[in-house]
Amino acid sequence: TAMTIDSSGMVTTPARPAFSVKTINNSKFGQDHSDTTYDTNYRSPLPLFTDASRTTEINVGNGTLSFPAHPIGSGNYLKYVVPVTGIYVLGFTGVWTVVTAGDFFGYGWSVNTASEASTGMPDHFISGHADPDANCNASGGGTCIVSLTANDYVVPYTVSANEVQADSSIGIRCFGYLLG
Repeated sequence: TAMTIDSSGMVTTPARPAFSVKTINNSKFGQDHSDTTYDTNYRSPLPLFTDASRTTEINVGNGTLSFPAHPIGSGNYLKYVVPVTGIYVLGFTGVWTVVTAGDFFGYGWSVNTASEASTGMPDHFISGHADPDANCNASGGGTCIVSLTANDYVVPYTVSANEVQADSSIGIRCFGYLLG
């Protein structure tokens, strides 16, 4: 009942778990605690998903999408609990400004954790950007494929950001879906 095949043989699966959330929060985040709205540690859940800045574009298939308070109490992060065991595609797209010359900003997804750490990388590192110039606009994105068990949760992470600001005209989009 969750799959439809039309007369031409096209298959649709409208109940397949999927989510997409966009944030246009352009507040600065990172380890430069003198000039950031959201202070983070080296590895941290991305804190930009506040009520006023986020839009849930897709949330189908009985996964649980929530936006808990950031572990250090500033901002909100995205948390998605998968409803069924399977292989998932998780993605991240965005445009941001790397404010500090020589800074490296990376991003990815972690599974079953939402804590900060002073070392390490997200479980599934997607990409990063390093630039020798201050106030350099950068875009990036990518996907990873992750095997998850029902009730596992995933969280988008930032890593090594000293001072980064999202571009509010384009924003950052985090998404995921069950591949099979």
